[in-house]
Amino acid sequence: MAEQMSPDFETLYGAPNINFDQYLANPAHELTTGDEGVASQDSTQYTGNNKVLEDSPSLVDDYLTQYRIMMFKMFYYGQKMFVPSTGKGIFDVSLDPNTGQMDVLTKVNFDYINGDARKFAGLKNENPQWTGAEKIDWTRKFKKLVSEKWSNNFGFINNKLPGINVFVNVNVIEAKSDWHYQLRVKKIPEGTFDQSYVQHKPNARDGNKRLNEHYAALDSEDLTGVVKKDGFEKQYPASHEYGHMIGLSDEYPTSSGIVSHNALVKDALGKEITQGLTNDIMSLGNTIMPQHYVTFLEALQTITKDKKWEFKK
Repeated sequence: MAEQMSPDFETLYGAPNINFDQYLANPAHELTTGDEGVASQDSTQYTGNNKVLEDSPSLVDDYLTQYRIMMFKMFYYGQKMFVPSTGKGIFDVSLDPNTGQMDVLTKVNFDYINGDARKFAGLKNENPQWTGAEKIDWTRKFKKLVSEKWSNNFGFINNKLPGINVFVNVNVIEAKSDWHYQLRVKKIPEGTFDQSYVQHKPNARDGNKRLNEHYAALDSEDLTGVVKKDGFEKQYPASHEYGHMIGLSDEYPTSSGIVSHNALVKDALGKEITQGLTNDIMSLGNTIMPQHYVTFLEALQTITKDKKWEFKK
């Protein structure tokens, strides 16, 4: 399907056309709207034969709601290379308004790096070189781990669109070109540790909206759960690093002390977060909380041009 631009929601909902309302006797009745684009229930605002409207103001509200829903479902919403306001992270996002499925697509390029032979010396049944079968297996497991962990944790609703529930489907696909992140996966001995991180390449011209330059330094053990020092549950490093790829920063104590997604959390959830040692996935654990979905919420608000979206309670 060709990508289409979404309509301006305030324009779309600000002056609904109800000329074809089956409940109106004449085809030219008009409704005035207030600041929020909601039809006034003051019967003096209606022209023509307004007996039905005077008797049933709720009928008008019901009609306008159904009209909004109908119009909402007529459009495709999507954006390639969405960059959250945190200044990091990049992904493609699209919404099917008829099913409520919001797809978050991350395109990655796998670059498998052979390990240091000296670190493998004396180890039985371990080889510093990646085999073809190992690459295929690691690729499959990475995509499965990330998709299953980050999908369908929390939903979004919009009080202007009752009955519409948006859920998130995270999908990671392999790309040979035009990828969002290159995953540089180094082979290390089983049970050992190497520092993993995500590197963005921003510049003054376009922030980090660039392809084929961002990368993540990972290792062969990043699909294995491990309880970190001061941690309380197993964390899967690949899942944690993916959080950076969608615009989240570390929540464990760092030298900067900054949680870049805090402003989004405050706006969406009415609270602030600070760095600390917790079970949360962006700290030391593996638990995804609403605060870790705020860049998805921002993406939804952006592609629909509607700030009314919020977390489903």
